[in-house]
Amino acid sequence: MRFVLYYAEGDVMDVHENKGFDPLTIWGLLTRVKKECGIDVEVVDVSQWTPLQMGKAYGAAIVASVSNRYRIRKTFGTNSSSASFFGKGVPALLVYEGERAIHVFPHEEAGSMVVTIRMFLESLLQGGSRGVELACRMDELRKAIGSIGVSTSELVREGRRR
Repeated sequence: MRFVLYYAEGDVMDVHENKGFDPLTIWGLLTRVKKECGIDVEVVDVSQWTPLQMGKAYGAAIVASVSNRYRIRKTFGTNSSSASFFGKGVPALLVYEGERAIHVFPHEEAGSMVVTIRMFLESLLQGGSRGVELACRMDELRKAIGSIGVSTSELVREGRRR
C-alpha cells in the first residue's frame, strides 16, 4: 500500500475541500503515517504536468471514487470541466494498492459531507480508519505468507457482499 499526494506548491485554493490543508502540517502527518503505519508515501509535484499526465492520475481517482461510491467531480472541478483543479488548486491524496487506486481524498460522501486530506490522515493516525488499518495488516501478512492472487480491496468487497 502507498499514499501519493498530487500537489502543486503554492497552488491551493481557499475552498471547503482544502479545509485544514497546510503543507507543513500535511507533510508532518504523511511522515507519521510512513513511520507509524509503514505505508510508503510519495509527494508528486504536478505544477509542470501535461494534460495527459493529469488525465491518467485523475482516471485512477475516478476508479477509486466509483468503487467506493463517493463523488469527486465537483471536488476537483466543475460540471463542465471535471478535472480542472485536480492537484492544481485542490491537492489530491490517492491510496494505492499495487497499481490500483483504492481511495481518493478529498471526496464527498453521501449527505454532502466532504472528507478532507487532513481529516483522513488524522483519523488514520488516531486509529479511526479501520479499513486502512486492516488493509495494512493484511499487507504485512501477505508479505509473510506470500501472494494469494487476490487484492485486499477485492477481499473487502467480497466480504461486504456477504
